[in-house]
Amino acid sequence: MDIIHKTKMEARCPNQGHVNKYDVSIKVPSFIEVEELVEIINSYKDKKIFQEDLTKEVAQKIQKLFKSSQAVGIIMEGEHLGFITTTMYEYPETNYK
Repeated sequence: MDIIHKTKMEARCPNQGHVNKYDVSIKVPSFIEVEELVEIINSYKDKKIFQEDLTKEVAQKIQKLFKSSQAVGIIMEGEHLGFITTTMYEYPETNYK
C-alpha cells in the first residue's frame, strides 16, 4: 500500500538567501510516524539549497527510514521570482509519475 503525506516546508535560496516555501507530497511504501517526517522537513528551514537538490535529498533521507529498498516519491512545488516550479523525484530512482 502506498501512503501519501502532504505538507509545507521552507528552505533558503542559495542565490539571494530569501525564504522559499514549498508544497510537498511524500509517497511512502508503508506506515511511518509523521514525527519522523517532520524532523527531516524541519531540518531544511534555514539551509541554502536549490529546489532540485532539496527534492532529491528529502526523498533519499526519507527512504532510509524504511528497511526495504521500496521507493519513496516526492513532488515539490515552489515559487521563485514569479515562476512556479514543480520537481518530482523517486528514490531509488524509477520512472516516477
